[in-house]
Amino acid sequence: MLKRMLATLLAASLLLLLGAPALAATAQAEYRIATANVNVRSGPSSEKYPVIGSLKKGELVTYLGKDGNWSKVSYQNGVGYVFSQYLADLINTPVKYYRTATANVNVRSGPNSTTYPVIGSLKKGETVQYLGMTGNWCLVLYKGDIGFVFSEYMSAKTTDGSTPTAQYRMATANVNVRTGPSSSKYPAIGALKKGETVQYLGTTGNWTQVLYKGETAYVFSKYLTAAANPSPAEYRTATTNVNVRTGPGSAKYPVMGSLVKGEKVQYLGVSGNWTQVLYKGQVGYVFSKYLAK
Repeated sequence: MLKRMLATLLAASLLLLLGAPALAATAQAEYRIATANVNVRSGPSSEKYPVIGSLKKGELVTYLGKDGNWSKVSYQNGVGYVFSQYLADLINTPVKYYRTATANVNVRSGPNSTTYPVIGSLKKGETVQYLGMTGNWCLVLYKGDIGFVFSEYMSAKTTDGSTPTAQYRMATANVNVRTGPSSSKYPAIGALKKGETVQYLGTTGNWTQVLYKGETAYVFSKYLTAAANPSPAEYRTATTNVNVRTGPGSAKYPVMGSLVKGEKVQYLGVSGNWTQVLYKGQVGYVFSKYLAK
């Protein structure tokens, strides 16, 4: 009986010893993203330890632990320290961020198609939680695990879990709308007229991803206005009390609100005799005659 118990204990000990490395190998790494350009130091103090490098805003780094107000990270095949105030944990944050696949695309265990294996895939139009960028790769949360997707196949626009304020672009000429980002590979599914507005979803190379008749489509960026929220922002002032409409026409489009004389509104562009404005977080139109620079 004693020999049998000893044999059982020995076997259990061997299993634990053999199992420990396997568990360590499959342990999920933690990541942080830099919220600003920040120095990386050799130790947890800006007075005692020298700078050994830096992180750019938006750069991802592997998180190893905490030392007071400093985060221990993996840096250039070694260890570095970053002041924790300038790092964010996008995985456990209450606000989640998302991106959408612009084509069927693989999800990999690391940011390289030759080094890291495929752990799954996303279908065109599928949304996944976005955690940050590393080089040309998007870090995503995929079925509870960390995954990497080549950024060329993900929308450039990042949205949070709330209902985001839609962004729009305006056609600067009559232009085709296509099923994909190429005029030679993808057929036209419709067209925009000069001055027509379309909802903006993101950018892929020289093409803009838009929402067209309820579906994701592409327009050559050259024929669309720049961002609907320009920086620095431009404004116009109402010269009289005037209605704001959902489109550039008083007969076709209903009133969505109004401006009082002297009220300022953000200017987005012009469509014929109408001015496109940002009104209470939405795109609206005001007859240009009643606005002044």
